[in-house]
Amino acid sequence: RIKKPESIYKKLKKLGYDFTAENIQNQLNDVAGIRVVCAFIDDIYTIADLLSEQDDITVLQVKDYIKKRAQEEFSQKSEVLAAKLGYKLIGVSIKDTKSRWGSCSSLNHINYNWRIALAPACVIDYLMAHEVSHLKHRNHSPAFWQCVKELYAGAALGRSWLKAHGNELYLYR
Repeated sequence: RIKKPESIYKKLKKLGYDFTAENIQNQLNDVAGIRVVCAFIDDIYTIADLLSEQDDITVLQVKDYIKKRAQEEFSQKSEVLAAKLGYKLIGVSIKDTKSRWGSCSSLNHINYNWRIALAPACVIDYLMAHEVSHLKHRNHSPAFWQCVKELYAGAALGRSWLKAHGNELYLYR
């Protein structure tokens, strides 16, 4: 879709900018766009990846359903892993963090960065095991890393992918 001139004018005025070509280009990022509807949730990620690989397309925004889906999936997986350790989670939240993939509070609440939902399954499973292990070990001791491995045998693969490619997930806003 392409925004109509009246809509562009109103948006610039609302943001406190004059209606100029320069302001349209520099201050607005939603003048033109596409909406993709998929029959299957997993197809959303595939299409977003394919679009972001194009030289002339920039993926500026990923819709809230990815965050909602992450909330459901991450909560379920984290609760199952916590139960394996004999712990109960108080809650799981999905955040838009700038420097962390996840965190575990002393009150047994886990936060995850929503962008991790765009990573391969091995990365998601690793991060879940990592954060849930903090319920038992509030540090990164050898016992902590052993717990991570026991919760997810493929932890090393997930961790190495995240170190090598994690910054690419921040291309999505």
